[in-house]
Amino acid sequence: MYWTDWDRISEDEARHRQGRVLHDFLKNQVLKYSPFYIELFKRAGLSADNIKSLDDLHKIPFTTKADIAPTAEDPAKPRKLVLQPDPDKYASTIGIGKKLGLMKNKLVQGRELRDQVLDEYLPIFFISTTGRTALPTPFMYTTRDLQLFNEAARRLLTIIGAKRDKDFIISIFPYAPHLAFWIVYQAGIMNGCQMFHTGGGRVLGTEKIMKMIESFKATIVVGIPGYVYHLLTLAAEQKLDYSHVRMIVLGAERVTPGYKKRIAELLESMGAKNPIILSTLGFTEARVAWTECPTENSIEQSTGYHLYPDLEIFEVIDPETGKPVGKGESGELAYTCLDWRGSVVLRYRTGDYIRGGITREPCPSCGRTCPRMSCDITRLCDKGELQLTKVKGTLVDFNEFFPIMSDQKEVREWQIEIGKRHGDEHGLDEITLNLSLKEGADGEAVVNQIDKVVKERMEVSIEKFNLLSPAEISSLLEIEVRPKELRIKDKRKEK
Repeated sequence: MYWTDWDRISEDEARHRQGRVLHDFLKNQVLKYSPFYIELFKRAGLSADNIKSLDDLHKIPFTTKADIAPTAEDPAKPRKLVLQPDPDKYASTIGIGKKLGLMKNKLVQGRELRDQVLDEYLPIFFISTTGRTALPTPFMYTTRDLQLFNEAARRLLTIIGAKRDKDFIISIFPYAPHLAFWIVYQAGIMNGCQMFHTGGGRVLGTEKIMKMIESFKATIVVGIPGYVYHLLTLAAEQKLDYSHVRMIVLGAERVTPGYKKRIAELLESMGAKNPIILSTLGFTEARVAWTECPTENSIEQSTGYHLYPDLEIFEVIDPETGKPVGKGESGELAYTCLDWRGSVVLRYRTGDYIRGGITREPCPSCGRTCPRMSCDITRLCDKGELQLTKVKGTLVDFNEFFPIMSDQKEVREWQIEIGKRHGDEHGLDEITLNLSLKEGADGEAVVNQIDKVVKERMEVSIEKFNLLSPAEISSLLEIEVRPKELRIKDKRKEK
């Protein structure tokens, strides 16, 4: 099901295996049992015989969020991605090799044929998108899929170097049917590590979590960047002892070097020595996540996300033409799963723009030869998600606020609001920046600096600056109650 040498094989061998697995996957699974892709290939005039190697991958049409997200008119749309063999015809669709394998398992393991088929194809677990741009989209796992999921989860803690006999891990991801919580949960189980899941501030409360990290002498803390920063800021104000924390692992949101530095500074103010700050990447459609590995300077030196060539194929494409870009070049990520069951996607356009592309050189830190993806990723679709109009002739990419604000050392928390001037729904768009500053900061100087940088880098002006208390900004961000803080609020959608 997966390769034991996934992180050691050469690029040529990996590509050869991936091409073979992809062809077999299409021939024996997808184009027999996937309602969505049977129809897609039919419209494109394609069959599995047209896709015999990775060089043929480009022939498969792209899949987009619009193709798979449920709508009010078609709420069952995601179900079409799930492999669905006809129980009455299944036996006639499999070859003699598959039949012999089922019979062998029945004799050796005592597993009835029906149970074996249900293990492979019956969805028993799901995660869901957060529903920011459409209705929440569920992605299904079968019993067989969970074996791959468990292996991917195991790899996460292996790559970051967690030690089951030395580390105590506290997860502050919120309880939810989302990938971040469940893959971290399963990573602890698969690695046999000491791990406590708090459920985030909404469940256990930030105050208790802060004290728990101190009293349990946690060595690794994992969570969403915004909430981790919020928690560490409060802990630093209370002068808690976090000298035992050696690593922070951040997921579910973009993380810049500036943000990592601020996290490290907070930890160091509480006694931590040279803490390692790592970021991870995961998205619901892939059903797994990837991580950096530690370096001597994890803030400035990123290894990139270590990928799993036995579980997926990644492409980097030109977002305008859809054509592949060269090695190490920037572009949009497209994802294809390999030999999964449950929800299956091929050449799924993620809407993520990756600067620096994918490298297949050995990792300079750990030596693994698996592909590695640049961590400099932004969302192409954020412009569409926010339904932005032009501001003074410029379409604003609000992704740029994240690195800008990470570099502002005097800023404690921030939030962007997009509204209409004077509350007139027919008026001009207006951008407001809500700020909470560190104690003793010069508010006027900070505002002037941000205003200058935003105008230079984004060619847009911020009409209003609101200086708020920590409690006020936390309330606006809904940081204690939301899975992800409300960093950018488009008030025009509330009309």
